[in-house]
Amino acid sequence: MKTPVLMLLLVVGGVAAVVGWRYYSASRSASSPTPWIITTTPADLPPSQMVIGTKEVTRGRFLKVEDNSLFLDQSDSTVRYSLTDEVVLACTDQQFTEAAVLDTDQVQAIQVLPQNALSTKLDPGLQLVALASSAEGSFRVHTVAVPLSVCPQ
Repeated sequence: MKTPVLMLLLVVGGVAAVVGWRYYSASRSASSPTPWIITTTPADLPPSQMVIGTKEVTRGRFLKVEDNSLFLDQSDSTVRYSLTDEVVLACTDQQFTEAAVLDTDQVQAIQVLPQNALSTKLDPGLQLVALASSAEGSFRVHTVAVPLSVCPQ
């Protein structure tokens, strides 16, 4: 008779210990909140903003358009980007000099131009942001964001 009672006491004691430990752990973690660190990543950006400095969105100073390509000065090196047949000129009031993101909500006007007409609109040295997409294995610029002063009103 002593063995079944002893076994019952051991099982009840074990269950009580597990339940007590769970209760203690839950109450302890609730009293000391975990500090949260909030960071902004490209995935956290609103849909109207794009990170500048990727293959798809790049910044530079306009040099020229030649042989179906856009030439930009980026940190004292010349970079060549292929152009699509037509290019969208996005006129914005955003300043690009120190911008980390391109905010498309600030675009005030757009113009669709053949690629050869792009050089007539842009002055050498103009700071701009070029948007490209991958087509046939290479990136081609389809949109150029420029200051609003470039676009006729």
